[in-house]
Order: sequence, then C-alpha cells, then structure tokens
Amino acid sequence: MTMPIIAIGSFLLGALLGARFGFYILVPAISLVVLLFVVPDLIHGSALGSAVIHSAVAATGMQLGYLGAALCRSLLVHRRGSRLTPHRGASLKTSCDQA
Repeated sequence: MTMPIIAIGSFLLGALLGARFGFYILVPAISLVVLLFVVPDLIHGSALGSAVIHSAVAATGMQLGYLGAALCRSLLVHRRGSRLTPHRGASLKTSCDQA
C-alpha cells in the first residue's frame, strides 16, 4: 500500500472512532492496526523498517483523525449547550405557572 492511502484511511478510521467512542478505544484500535501492518509486511519479506514506518503512519493518522473528530464534537456540544441555556435575566414559564 502507498503511504497516502494508509494515512487517509487511518485518519478516517480515527475520525469515525472519535465521533462514536471515548478515548480508551484508541489503545486497542492502534494495537490492532499495528499488527495488521507489521505481520503481513514481515510475512511477505519486507524490511522491518518498512513495516515500522507503515504502522507509525497508520497510528499517527488514526490519532489525528480521532483528535479532529473529538474537537468537532466538543465544539458542537459547546455551541448547542450555549443555545439551550437561558440568559440570566430570562424567566422560564411552564404550564404549571399559568394560574
């Protein structure tokens, strides 16, 4: 595989994980990705350096994708929360208050 495909694919996978799961999903996901890149490279006779570089690019891309998705999610929650909270001077009237 070429490096841009590895980088883009792992970035998108990290973004998917960042949008749906918590931080602790990164440890098993990165471990699995490293194994998926190192083992086939070594079986096909590639150099150990090539396998390490492939797995490092995949792990870094996954972390950056997770970070981007987590930041977007945090910004969306912050914006949504600021819209839903009433201002200090506003009073909330409910159906029970109508007497």
